[in-house]
Amino acid sequence: MLIKEEIYKSNRRYSIIQSCTLNKKDIKELCEILKEKHGEIVDIEIREYKYPDSINELERKKKEEQIRKDFKFAIQIFGSNGSYLTGENSSVFDDKDFPKNLNLLNINNSFAYKYFRGCEPRNSFEIIINFSETSIFYFGYPVEPINSIITVSGSNETWVTGTYQKIIDYFNSKKTSRNWIYGPVTWDIFLYTIVYPTTLWLIYKIDHYIKFRNINVSTALSFAIYLYIFIILVHALRMIYNYSKWLYPFMEYKIENSKKLNQRKFLYAILSIIFGPLIYDVIKTIFLKWYCPK
Repeated sequence: MLIKEEIYKSNRRYSIIQSCTLNKKDIKELCEILKEKHGEIVDIEIREYKYPDSINELERKKKEEQIRKDFKFAIQIFGSNGSYLTGENSSVFDDKDFPKNLNLLNINNSFAYKYFRGCEPRNSFEIIINFSETSIFYFGYPVEPINSIITVSGSNETWVTGTYQKIIDYFNSKKTSRNWIYGPVTWDIFLYTIVYPTTLWLIYKIDHYIKFRNINVSTALSFAIYLYIFIILVHALRMIYNYSKWLYPFMEYKIENSKKLNQRKFLYAILSIIFGPLIYDVIKTIFLKWYCPK
C-alpha cells in the first residue's frame, strides 16, 4: 500500500505591536475587521480540509458543518480585577460585567478550534494586547513592557498577507510616540544626564540652608547624611519616572473621565517645581559668567 505524501506550506507573519492608545470603540473596530477576515477564511478552511476517501456526501456535509461550528471567532477579555469575559462578537464589550480596567485582550480564531478538535486550524490569527501598567514603587532595573503581539499564519498566502497588513495598518493609525520612554537604556540615559546632576543640585540647595559643617557634627556623620540624602533624592526621581510611565502606559486602554488626565497635570506641576529653578540657575550662571564678567 502506497502512502500518499502531502506537502503543507505555511506562511507566518509575526510582529510586536508598538505603543498605542485604544478605547472601547477602537477595540470594537479592530474586532469587526478581524471577524470579517475570519469570515473570509472559513470556506477556504472547509475546502482545504482533508477528508477520508471513503466518506460519502452526507457525512462530508456533516463534517463541514462541524468544522464551521468549531472554527469560531473568539474575544477573550481579562480585567485587572481578575474578571474574565469571552464572546464571539463585539457585543461582549457592552456586557454589564465588562471590566472598567483591562489587563489583557486576546482576539483569535484558533482557541475554540484547538479545544474541540485538538489541533490548529490551517489558517489562523491571534492578537494579544497587554494593558499591564508599571508599578510606581518598583526600584529594580527597569524592564521592558510585556510584548503585545500579532501572529497570522496559514496555508493561504493571499489571506495571510492581506490579514496581516490590515492589522498592521490599523495599529499604525493608533500608535503613540511613547516607545522611547520604555527603551532598554532610557533610564540609564536619564540617570547620568538628568537624575545625578539634578540630585547634586538639590543637595547644593539643601546645603545652602542646612550647613552641617557649621554645626557640631563630625565629618564622617556629615558625609553619611549627605550620602543618605543623595540616595533618597535618586529614589524620589525614580518614583517620578515610574509615575510618568504609569500615567502614560505603553499600551493604554483609554477610559472616559479617567483620573489619569488630571494626574498628568499634577506630574507637569512636579516637573516644573523641580526643573524650573534648576534651568533658571543654569541660565543665570551662564549669563553671569559669559555676559557679565567681573
